[in-house]
Amino acid sequence: MPSSKEYSYLISAAVDYLEKKGYDQIRADVPDKEKPAAIVRQNDEESFVPDITARRNGGKCYFDIVTESKSDKLKTAGKWRLFSTLAEHRNGEFYLLVPYGKLSFTNRLLEKHGITAKILKMQDVEKVADVEEMVSA
Repeated sequence: MPSSKEYSYLISAAVDYLEKKGYDQIRADVPDKEKPAAIVRQNDEESFVPDITARRNGGKCYFDIVTESKSDKLKTAGKWRLFSTLAEHRNGEFYLLVPYGKLSFTNRLLEKHGITAKILKMQDVEKVADVEEMVSA
């Protein structure tokens, strides 16, 4: 799991990237944005909060930063399945923001549990985001 400073950086970079790519109504736990709402899974009342939500072309998109946790793979898969299903029902997409070194873990979990998600590598996101601005802020 990344440190809270590193996690905040990843979220900020992703928000900047999404703004540049034309997403709107972006919600994330960063200054000047509303936090995403918790989503309650109906079958067991467990709630999950996506790292980022946004709208594009009329659809609602959900974004989650991959944090590899060997002990919580089942919970992670359940959360991703929920976000994927919601995105599909709301004409959007579910994206996983994958930090360096987490791609094979992510692909294995998606394949094992039959989850549909688009992959955004964080190093590609950082190329578009104003990283220098965030580091100096």
